[in-house]
Amino acid sequence: MKKIKKIGFIIFAILLLGGILSFSACFNGCSTDSESESGFFKYRIEDDGVRITDLTAKGYEQEILIVPTTINGKPVVKLLTLSVGFSGAYIRDTQLRKVYIQHNVRDSNYFFTHQKNLEKIIVLSYEDGDSSEDYLSCGKAYVRKEEVKPFLPPIYSANISFKYNYEFAPRNGYHWIDDLDYGSKIVTVPENPVRAGYSFLGWYKDTDCTEKWDFAKDTTVEAIVDLDGKPVYQETVLYAGWQVR
Repeated sequence: MKKIKKIGFIIFAILLLGGILSFSACFNGCSTDSESESGFFKYRIEDDGVRITDLTAKGYEQEILIVPTTINGKPVVKLLTLSVGFSGAYIRDTQLRKVYIQHNVRDSNYFFTHQKNLEKIIVLSYEDGDSSEDYLSCGKAYVRKEEVKPFLPPIYSANISFKYNYEFAPRNGYHWIDDLDYGSKIVTVPENPVRAGYSFLGWYKDTDCTEKWDFAKDTTVEAIVDLDGKPVYQETVLYAGWQVR
Protein backbone atom coordinates (compact mmCIF):
# COMPACT_ATOMS: atom_id res chain seq x y z
CA MET A 1 0.00 0.00 0.00
CA LYS A 2 2.83 2.37 0.89
CA LYS A 3 4.46 1.64 -2.46
CA ILE A 4 1.22 2.47 -4.32
CA LYS A 5 0.88 5.73 -2.39
CA LYS A 6 4.48 6.61 -3.18
CA ILE A 7 3.95 5.96 -6.90
CA GLY A 8 0.75 8.00 -6.80
CA PHE A 9 2.54 10.88 -5.13
CA ILE A 10 5.29 10.81 -7.77
CA ILE A 11 2.73 10.85 -10.59
CA PHE A 12 0.90 13.74 -8.92
CA ALA A 13 4.16 15.71 -8.53
CA ILE A 14 5.05 15.17 -12.21
CA LEU A 15 1.61 16.36 -13.33
CA LEU A 16 1.78 19.37 -11.02
CA LEU A 17 5.23 20.34 -12.33
CA GLY A 18 4.02 20.02 -15.91
CA GLY A 19 1.09 22.26 -15.12
CA ILE A 20 3.33 24.88 -13.55
CA LEU A 21 5.66 24.90 -16.54
CA SER A 22 2.73 25.17 -18.94
CA PHE A 23 1.29 28.05 -16.96
CA SER A 24 4.65 29.83 -16.90
CA ALA A 25 5.02 29.44 -20.64
CA CYS A 26 1.52 30.80 -21.27
CA PHE A 27 2.09 33.59 -18.76
CA ASN A 28 4.93 34.74 -21.00
CA GLY A 29 2.68 34.45 -24.06
CA CYS A 30 0.93 31.37 -25.43
CA SER A 31 1.62 30.53 -29.03
CA THR A 32 1.46 27.53 -31.26
CA ASP A 33 3.90 29.09 -33.75
CA SER A 34 7.53 28.07 -33.77
CA GLU A 35 10.35 30.58 -33.54
CA SER A 36 11.21 32.30 -36.84
CA GLU A 37 13.95 34.66 -37.98
CA SER A 38 13.86 38.05 -39.70
CA GLY A 39 17.06 40.02 -40.19
CA PHE A 40 18.69 40.50 -36.80
CA PHE A 41 15.82 39.09 -34.75
CA LYS A 42 14.24 35.82 -33.74
CA TYR A 43 10.53 36.02 -33.09
CA ARG A 44 7.24 34.25 -32.92
CA ILE A 45 3.68 35.29 -33.65
CA GLU A 46 1.30 35.56 -30.70
CA ASP A 47 -2.34 36.56 -30.43
CA ASP A 48 -1.64 40.27 -30.02
CA GLY A 49 1.33 40.60 -32.40
CA VAL A 50 5.02 39.76 -32.68
CA ARG A 51 7.15 38.79 -29.73
CA ILE A 52 10.90 39.23 -30.30
CA THR A 53 12.54 36.37 -28.42
CA ASP A 54 16.25 36.70 -29.24
CA LEU A 55 18.79 37.94 -31.76
CA THR A 56 20.05 35.97 -34.73
CA ALA A 57 23.74 35.23 -35.23
CA LYS A 58 24.03 38.42 -37.31
CA GLY A 59 22.14 40.34 -34.63
CA TYR A 60 24.71 39.37 -32.03
CA GLU A 61 27.44 40.87 -34.23
CA GLN A 62 25.83 44.32 -34.44
CA GLU A 63 27.03 47.38 -32.52
CA ILE A 64 23.91 49.42 -33.32
CA LEU A 65 20.43 47.89 -33.31
CA ILE A 66 17.01 49.33 -34.11
CA VAL A 67 14.06 47.46 -32.61
CA PRO A 68 11.53 47.27 -35.47
CA THR A 69 7.96 48.45 -35.05
CA THR A 70 6.69 45.64 -37.31
CA ILE A 71 7.90 42.29 -38.63
CA ASN A 72 6.23 40.84 -41.71
CA GLY A 73 3.45 43.38 -41.43
CA LYS A 74 2.56 42.57 -37.82
CA PRO A 75 3.22 44.93 -34.87
CA VAL A 76 6.08 44.16 -32.51
CA VAL A 77 4.52 44.21 -29.04
CA LYS A 78 7.03 42.38 -26.81
CA LEU A 79 10.74 41.95 -26.18
CA LEU A 80 10.77 38.78 -24.13
CA THR A 81 12.92 35.66 -24.36
CA LEU A 82 11.49 32.14 -24.25
CA SER A 83 13.30 31.41 -20.99
CA VAL A 84 11.16 30.94 -17.89
CA GLY A 85 12.05 33.07 -14.88
CA PHE A 86 13.68 36.47 -14.55
CA SER A 87 17.22 35.11 -14.44
CA GLY A 88 16.83 33.85 -17.99
CA ALA A 89 14.75 36.71 -19.36
CA TYR A 90 17.64 38.55 -20.99
CA ILE A 91 19.71 37.75 -24.06
CA ARG A 92 23.33 36.68 -23.78
CA ASP A 93 26.14 39.22 -24.10
CA THR A 94 26.44 41.02 -27.45
CA GLN A 95 28.57 43.62 -29.24
CA LEU A 96 25.83 46.23 -28.85
CA ARG A 97 26.81 49.80 -28.06
CA LYS A 98 23.50 51.49 -28.85
CA VAL A 99 19.87 50.34 -29.09
CA TYR A 100 16.96 52.31 -30.51
CA ILE A 101 13.44 51.63 -29.18
CA GLN A 102 10.95 53.59 -31.27
CA HIS A 103 7.64 52.55 -29.74
CA ASN A 104 6.04 51.09 -26.63
CA VAL A 105 6.91 47.42 -26.19
CA ARG A 106 5.79 45.30 -23.27
CA ASP A 107 7.88 43.05 -21.02
CA SER A 108 11.03 44.67 -22.35
CA ASN A 109 12.83 45.74 -19.22
CA TYR A 110 15.03 42.61 -18.93
CA PHE A 111 15.79 41.93 -22.57
CA PHE A 112 19.03 43.97 -22.88
CA THR A 113 20.08 43.58 -19.24
CA HIS A 114 23.75 42.77 -18.53
CA GLN A 115 25.10 44.05 -21.85
CA LYS A 116 28.62 45.09 -20.84
CA ASN A 117 29.28 47.04 -24.07
CA LEU A 118 25.95 48.87 -24.17
CA GLU A 119 26.39 52.63 -23.80
CA LYS A 120 23.03 54.14 -24.75
CA ILE A 121 19.39 53.15 -25.13
CA ILE A 122 17.50 55.69 -27.23
CA VAL A 123 13.83 55.59 -26.19
CA LEU A 124 11.70 57.60 -28.60
CA SER A 125 8.32 56.82 -27.10
CA TYR A 126 7.07 55.29 -23.88
CA GLU A 127 4.09 55.49 -21.56
CA ASP A 128 4.03 55.91 -17.80
CA GLY A 129 3.66 52.52 -16.19
CA ASP A 130 4.75 50.61 -19.28
CA SER A 131 7.50 48.09 -18.59
CA SER A 132 9.72 49.74 -21.22
CA GLU A 133 9.91 52.65 -18.77
CA ASP A 134 12.26 50.51 -16.68
CA TYR A 135 14.97 51.23 -19.24
CA LEU A 136 14.88 54.82 -18.06
CA SER A 137 16.38 53.90 -14.70
CA CYS A 138 19.36 52.00 -16.09
CA GLY A 139 21.59 55.09 -16.32
CA LYS A 140 21.94 54.69 -20.09
CA ALA A 141 18.59 55.96 -21.38
CA TYR A 142 18.11 58.99 -23.62
CA VAL A 143 14.65 60.44 -24.31
CA ARG A 144 13.03 63.54 -25.81
CA LYS A 145 14.13 66.52 -23.77
CA GLU A 146 10.61 67.35 -22.52
CA GLU A 147 10.24 63.81 -21.18
CA VAL A 148 13.21 63.89 -18.83
CA LYS A 149 12.09 62.98 -15.32
CA PRO A 150 13.85 62.88 -11.93
CA PHE A 151 15.05 59.29 -12.03
CA LEU A 152 17.94 57.86 -10.07
CA PRO A 153 20.15 56.96 -11.91
CA PRO A 154 19.37 59.92 -14.17
CA ILE A 155 17.99 59.84 -17.67
CA TYR A 156 19.29 62.17 -20.33
CA SER A 157 18.02 64.45 -23.06
CA ALA A 158 18.85 63.20 -26.54
CA ASN A 159 20.65 65.95 -28.45
CA ILE A 160 19.45 65.17 -31.99
CA SER A 161 15.83 65.42 -33.11
CA PHE A 162 14.20 64.61 -36.44
CA LYS A 163 10.85 66.43 -36.57
CA TYR A 164 7.84 65.91 -38.81
CA ASN A 165 7.55 69.68 -39.26
CA TYR A 166 3.78 70.03 -39.54
CA GLU A 167 0.93 70.69 -37.13
CA PHE A 168 -0.71 67.84 -35.23
CA ALA A 169 2.06 65.41 -36.16
CA PRO A 170 2.33 62.19 -34.10
CA ARG A 171 4.52 61.91 -30.99
CA ASN A 172 4.49 65.66 -30.40
CA GLY A 173 6.19 66.16 -33.74
CA TYR A 174 9.16 63.83 -33.20
CA HIS A 175 9.91 61.23 -35.86
CA TRP A 176 13.26 60.11 -34.41
CA ILE A 177 15.82 61.06 -31.77
CA ASP A 178 19.47 60.25 -31.22
CA ASP A 179 22.40 61.23 -29.07
CA LEU A 180 25.92 61.76 -30.41
CA ASP A 181 29.08 63.57 -29.44
CA TYR A 182 28.91 67.24 -30.35
CA GLY A 183 30.48 68.01 -33.71
CA SER A 184 29.73 64.51 -35.08
CA LYS A 185 28.26 63.35 -38.35
CA ILE A 186 24.87 61.67 -38.10
CA VAL A 187 25.48 58.06 -39.07
CA THR A 188 22.17 56.35 -38.26
CA VAL A 189 19.47 57.83 -40.49
CA PRO A 190 15.86 56.85 -39.76
CA GLU A 191 13.38 55.51 -42.27
CA ASN A 192 11.58 58.24 -44.18
CA PRO A 193 8.53 59.64 -42.38
CA VAL A 194 5.09 59.27 -43.91
CA ARG A 195 2.38 61.93 -44.25
CA ALA A 196 -0.95 61.35 -45.95
CA GLY A 197 -1.22 63.29 -49.23
CA TYR A 198 2.42 64.40 -49.22
CA SER A 199 5.75 63.22 -50.58
CA PHE A 200 8.81 63.37 -48.33
CA LEU A 201 11.58 65.59 -49.77
CA GLY A 202 14.36 65.01 -47.26
CA TRP A 203 15.78 66.52 -44.07
CA TYR A 204 16.48 70.23 -43.70
CA LYS A 205 18.24 72.56 -41.28
CA ASP A 206 15.33 74.99 -40.95
CA THR A 207 11.55 74.85 -40.64
CA ASP A 208 11.12 76.57 -44.01
CA CYS A 209 13.21 73.84 -45.66
CA THR A 210 15.57 76.18 -47.50
CA GLU A 211 18.81 74.31 -46.70
CA LYS A 212 19.09 70.55 -46.92
CA TRP A 213 21.09 68.52 -44.41
CA ASP A 214 24.06 66.80 -46.05
CA PHE A 215 24.71 63.61 -44.11
CA ALA A 216 28.07 63.15 -45.84
CA LYS A 217 29.41 66.55 -44.73
CA ASP A 218 27.30 68.26 -42.08
CA THR A 219 27.96 67.78 -38.38
CA THR A 220 25.98 68.42 -35.21
CA VAL A 221 26.59 71.61 -33.20
CA GLU A 222 29.97 72.03 -31.58
CA ALA A 223 30.36 71.60 -27.83
CA ILE A 224 30.37 74.63 -25.57
CA VAL A 225 30.92 74.91 -21.82
CA ASP A 226 29.67 77.33 -19.18
CA LEU A 227 31.81 79.51 -16.89
CA ASP A 228 32.37 76.53 -14.60
CA GLY A 229 33.63 74.40 -17.49
CA LYS A 230 30.54 72.20 -17.56
CA PRO A 231 29.08 71.12 -20.93
CA VAL A 232 26.00 73.06 -22.03
CA TYR A 233 23.18 71.02 -23.54
CA GLN A 234 22.54 71.83 -27.20
CA GLU A 235 20.11 70.25 -29.61
CA THR A 236 20.54 69.67 -33.32
CA VAL A 237 17.15 69.62 -35.03
CA LEU A 238 16.42 68.33 -38.52
CA TYR A 239 13.10 69.17 -40.17
CA ALA A 240 11.21 67.07 -42.69
CA GLY A 241 10.41 68.66 -46.04
CA TRP A 242 7.08 67.90 -47.75
CA GLN A 243 5.43 68.40 -51.12
CA VAL A 244 1.74 67.99 -51.87
CA ARG A 245 1.16 65.08 -54.23
